Parts: sequence; C-alpha cells; structure tokens
Amino acid sequence: MCGLGFEDFCLCTPIEFQAIMDAFGEMEDARRRDMWERMRILAAISVSPFSKSRVRPENIIRLPWDNERKQAATVSKEDDIKALQRRLRQIKGN
Repeated sequence: MCGLGFEDFCLCTPIEFQAIMDAFGEMEDARRRDMWERMRILAAISVSPFSKSRVRPENIIRLPWDNERKQAATVSKEDDIKALQRRLRQIKGN
C-alpha cells in the first residue's frame, strides 16, 4: 500500500483529504469483510461433510452486512438519484 507523502498531504484541500480518508476507510472495510466472508465459507466447507442437507455459509455465521445486501437489492433507481442529488448539494455547500 502506498502512503500519502508529506508534500502531497500539504497540497491537499480539506475536501480532497476527506475523500482520501473515505476511500481508505472503504478499502479497509472491504478488506475486513473479505476476511470474514472467507472464514464463513471455510466454516461451511468444513461442516458440510457432516450435514445431510446443503450447508449455506449464511446459515453458519450471520454477518452484519448480510441485511445490507437485501436492502441494496430493493433500492430503486429514483432513490439512488435522490441520494446522489443530496450528496451533490452537500458538496456544493462546502
């Protein structure tokens, strides 16, 4: 991973720095989620020879973001557009 150098840090505006920090946070969150997903799949594979029915990883370990996936599938295009417009208004306000 490449860090932000001092000179680059000094050249950042607060909005740019916030965008960098947000991206870093999202990257770390994705890495953490990936680790848990792999562990859940490994657990399902380990248990499946001892089960008479099909073992689903979601039934072995429930993770907080399992509900987010269901909600994301039900979000309409109009809701996405409204959320984007709100975010653009926030950015223009800063």
